[in-house]
Amino acid sequence: LDPSASLPAAAPPSELPGAEFLARLRTAAELGNLQTFEALASQGLAESWAQNPAYLIELARICRDFLKTQEAGPAQRERMLHPILTALITAAGDDPRELERAGNFLLELGQVNEAVSLLEKASEGAPNRLSTLRDLAFALIAVGERNRAVDLLRRLVEAVPDSVEAREALATLHEETNDPAGALNTYESILRIDPSNREALDRKLFLLRVTGRNDEALAATAEILEREGDTTDVLTRRAEVLLAIERWSEARETFERALAAAPDPSQLDAAFYTNFGTAHLQLGSLIEAEKYYRKVVEIDPYGAADAKNNLAFLLLQQDRNLDEAVRFATDAIDLQPNNPDYLDTHGFALLRTGEIDRARERFLRAIERSPKPHPDMFEHLGDAEAALENWKAAADAWQRALALDPERKTLKPRIDQALAKVAAP
Repeated sequence: LDPSASLPAAAPPSELPGAEFLARLRTAAELGNLQTFEALASQGLAESWAQNPAYLIELARICRDFLKTQEAGPAQRERMLHPILTALITAAGDDPRELERAGNFLLELGQVNEAVSLLEKASEGAPNRLSTLRDLAFALIAVGERNRAVDLLRRLVEAVPDSVEAREALATLHEETNDPAGALNTYESILRIDPSNREALDRKLFLLRVTGRNDEALAATAEILEREGDTTDVLTRRAEVLLAIERWSEARETFERALAAAPDPSQLDAAFYTNFGTAHLQLGSLIEAEKYYRKVVEIDPYGAADAKNNLAFLLLQQDRNLDEAVRFATDAIDLQPNNPDYLDTHGFALLRTGEIDRARERFLRAIERSPKPHPDMFEHLGDAEAALENWKAAADAWQRALALDPERKTLKPRIDQALAKVAAP
């Protein structure tokens, strides 16, 4: 196995052949005149250094970026880029490294079939170079040849069984193709070779939870914590498992330990604070839950779908900050339009703002899309039906909520009242 896991870093722009010409082309791109730029780019293919693959890649990259600013169509893009890419393929010749570099650039451009061809040729010239085989595997995924990609890296692992790098590439491929069990097995094999590999350990703990092997995850984290003491990464993975199996109090305590062990709490990510907030929410610590959800929104203002949804629901339940609750619920549903929990929260917000028909539609979609609908969804649907004076439908929805959660005793008199209205002449 070639110990080089990747290609050498690209030369700085000032060291590339034709650097002065490329600088002129960038200036022309900034000026924005299409005809001037296209004429200069064509001239770039006639220069003596146009036989150098690194130069051609940079030339193509400048042209691609310029075309984006011009909102160029496919025909214009083809006219400008095709001659450069043809020259690049020719210049790469039979050199495996240059073929790999060119193949990766074509993959970057979305020309996946051409990328596969070049990377296959590169792998023939350097059959044991990890970076080439890894890149070829991901190019094969891009053209839909998943099984071939996995087989390629499996053969490499078998050929070089002690290579952690090859196994890491295979594990990453399994995760990219939504095969958590395959990824987990591969990370476990890495840890047998290198027990101190922290990245493999973290992925293993994460995937144990994802694949439902929660008892193993708890046992593994307990063993590590006993051996090493409190570390934020292991405590966080343990807390995530406890959250998944609804051991709320232990989850909150473990998140607190993880926070205390963090060298720099400001470096903890949005997922950590989302889960910490949820542990507080499940235990009724609403002030703390809101604090952590708001922190998540600060960290990730354009994402944070879970935190925004939960924060909206919390505010709606407390009947305060209605405008803010609606905004958070809308943001969440925009990010994940088919999430049943988000649909329910958005419907709850619409119900509060008087948009009853839209709210009812959201609740019906939430129930339809949920593999195991929450009692809240049926209760909210009943509320919407009652607001529309659909008393039979309201009673039916509330009865389903009560059947799922017999502790919702306040629903019984509402069901009786709805049925009385149905029976009334």
